[in-house]
Amino acid sequence: MRLTMMSTDNMPEMLLCDDNGLHYQVADLIHGTTDIPFYIRNSSHPTIKDLFSSTDIPAALRWLEERTSSAHSVNTRDWTWATPDTGGSLFCVGRNYAAHASELGNKVPGKPLFFMKPRGCLAANEQKVAIPSESDRVDYEGELALVVGRDLRGPISLVQARSAIVAVTLLNDITDRAQQQQAKEKGKPWFRAKGRIGFAPVGPYLRFIDSGIPLSEFRYTTSLNGEIVQNGEPSLWLWNAETIVQDLSESVGLECGDMISMGTPAGVGPLKPGDVVELNSTVIGTLRTEMF
Repeated sequence: MRLTMMSTDNMPEMLLCDDNGLHYQVADLIHGTTDIPFYIRNSSHPTIKDLFSSTDIPAALRWLEERTSSAHSVNTRDWTWATPDTGGSLFCVGRNYAAHASELGNKVPGKPLFFMKPRGCLAANEQKVAIPSESDRVDYEGELALVVGRDLRGPISLVQARSAIVAVTLLNDITDRAQQQQAKEKGKPWFRAKGRIGFAPVGPYLRFIDSGIPLSEFRYTTSLNGEIVQNGEPSLWLWNAETIVQDLSESVGLECGDMISMGTPAGVGPLKPGDVVELNSTVIGTLRTEMF
């Protein structure tokens, strides 16, 4: 099952996409019911943030899926994409592919390297993203992102870490490379280089999974103007998903709805106005971003 946010009237709402590619308005699925298993702030425009307020996300998903059997699908041709914002923080793993560390002249860290991007970075599928006029080089970085479905605090087992991952999606960790390099040379944080408005396009869908699905299945490609420039292969991560979730749980804690972008493979490169970046996964969809 996949969920996304879309809009027909400038009011984003949650849509469910089934295995046949049919879309259902969650507002229709919950209409007239009293046993909704998650809190809805606005029943006419429920959001993914609402879903992540549930104490049992798998049960909420099963409830929604069951209701599609008696519901009518909608044609989304005239809908516009909105950001599938889960309401959580956005954690990122740096240098999680050895080849990417090498291509930028960086050493492979001895333990996971984390940074964060503010939620103001989040952008929707097909949303245009600006290249700052003062930036000498801005790069694409195609990544697979995980979504945590429960609060985690303190030490946990690898099994607990894996069971907490409820969804995956695609994320472009757009980076002001020139500014990042200047900050590194001065021993300063990269926050501004990573954190500009729109520098984290995400989606187009959240693909919900159970703990029995291996994350190695979620391969993806990054294309620049139609040419494949990156091949994302989770089996090549230096630190796997369970280790990353376990580390974050013990060190800083995680909350339901937090997103973890797992690092980019080799093949990053500069962007210019008019460039189109597409991240493609056969099971998640295609995340398209045009730069201007």
